[in-house]
Amino acid sequence: MDCLRERGVTALFQHLRLPLADPPRPLLFSGHIGDGKTTLLQQLRGQLEREEHDFVAFGEADERLDLSDIEYDDVLLSILAIVDQSLRQRYQEAMEADAIQRFWHELSRMANLPIQLDKAELSLGPFGKLTTIIRDSPDARLQVRQRLREAREATFLSVVNGYLHEAQQIVRRYGHRQLVVILDNLDRLPGIQGAGQVFPDERLLLGQATQLLGVQCHVIYAVRLALVRAQGANLMDRYGHQSLVVPMIPVHHPDNTPHEAGMVKLQEIVQRRLQAAGTDIAQAFSDTAQMERLCRASSGHLRTLMTLMRSACAEARAAHTALPLTAADIDMAIRNIGAQSRIVAADYAGALQTIATTHRLDGLPAEVRYAVFHHHLVYEYFADGNYWYDTSRLLVE
Repeated sequence: MDCLRERGVTALFQHLRLPLADPPRPLLFSGHIGDGKTTLLQQLRGQLEREEHDFVAFGEADERLDLSDIEYDDVLLSILAIVDQSLRQRYQEAMEADAIQRFWHELSRMANLPIQLDKAELSLGPFGKLTTIIRDSPDARLQVRQRLREAREATFLSVVNGYLHEAQQIVRRYGHRQLVVILDNLDRLPGIQGAGQVFPDERLLLGQATQLLGVQCHVIYAVRLALVRAQGANLMDRYGHQSLVVPMIPVHHPDNTPHEAGMVKLQEIVQRRLQAAGTDIAQAFSDTAQMERLCRASSGHLRTLMTLMRSACAEARAAHTALPLTAADIDMAIRNIGAQSRIVAADYAGALQTIATTHRLDGLPAEVRYAVFHHHLVYEYFADGNYWYDTSRLLVE
């Protein structure tokens, strides 16, 4: 479902496309985990392919990488694997050229990890096979990193860019404007660390930004909103543009009056899900006020909305075995789903009160900003050209 109008960002795709017209620089794309970023990135992929005639290679970081232990080398290898596999799926004959093969031979020599492909793995490609090995073997991962960084005759980055240059030539021969890579799910890197430790995504995207900026291809990374709101100025310094953020579907305005368009959209989403399950609103809820309360309690966060629905159904099944969902069922769902948030919120009570009152993040330390977004205690919305913030309705309800 198209929710961009209700989110207040109808021009979001245009903002995503604009940086791709400049010399290649990584583009950071963010939003709350579980609120439809992957769907939007797939929609962007379709638009770029249809309207701009780009060749878009799409991949998910958690399929290619061990997110508990990730360095820039792993990210660059995953980019190679995503591009290589995408090209093999569409233009297999071009991938057999000597110009392409020599980059693999150079990389395998540098890594000193000879890999033989059987017929079943041809579509995966040699780079895909290598990323699978280093994802599943910590020892191989460390070995490959060390050898790639110690290479002298040709640097790892030069091999990556050489391959990407050849890939650009291939896609242009087939009528595409340019190559674009989308690496989704980097926002799933481990979050909160111990006191004084650097977050993994901060170490990768800030500490190793130089290596990521060296990639001579348009790459869109899906990154954690907590990092963007904690380190936004530093990220802009490094990457030369603001991170693009997908705001939530609002359930109310900053003055706490109901946001009618947002609530209507959320109720439509619930209705679609009920139809898929073979029922409707009249059968599923004891009255429409209960459905509205469920939508409001979700704060407009789609995964929370679906989780609340499932929890309310479980409560109903235990209490009275059949629909409709009652006020008591929804009460219990809100209590259960919000329980952990309320425990964590106690550590940030002052900051949460400030955000609930001002709807801004001004004056809050970076580590507090990171924590309240990481724990889904605060959500982000957009109205009248500005982002604004509010505490989770699970805390309020």
